[in-house]
Amino acid sequence: ANLPDGRGDALLRALRGSGLSTPAIAHTAAREADEHERLLAAGFREVLVKPLSTSEIVAAARMALGHEATVARPSATHGALPVWDDAAALEALLGDRSHLVALRGLFRPELIAMQGSLRAAMDAGDAAALRSQLHRLRASCGFVGATRLADAAAMLAACTPETGWPAFESALRTTLDQFPGD
Repeated sequence: ANLPDGRGDALLRALRGSGLSTPAIAHTAAREADEHERLLAAGFREVLVKPLSTSEIVAAARMALGHEATVARPSATHGALPVWDDAAALEALLGDRSHLVALRGLFRPELIAMQGSLRAAMDAGDAAALRSQLHRLRASCGFVGATRLADAAAMLAACTPETGWPAFESALRTTLDQFPGD
């Protein structure tokens, strides 16, 4: 629900203020219940959490418009998540493997740089900076298929940094160690 030039709830409020009543769906990397409740209270019909599949987007749009919809859900549990999921990444990128390769090329240096800034935010006790960086990381993970890291980032964002950091750091190291193409 964060946009490059503002927040989704503020945009929705402005659209509603101008008389538009089209159903709205929030799309966010945030998994925290209070954030979802805030978005629903702002008037969004549903909150979708990144990364998500094309079928989830289509199903949410169909439901918002009053149509029936079904979603094919993956069967993996938290502990069984793959480090890298090419199929999920390709679905998010509409099947374009060249985009996946290009985004992964950008993701690796971003991830290495972010590792230090995340640690610095945690060491400084800057929860807001940590949450902001984790939000960006989760969105990036969805487009490159870094499934286990996205899940670890969501878990870290939902708990105290001291509690969640070891598991997150382990997932980050594993993601870098098993980077596709190495």
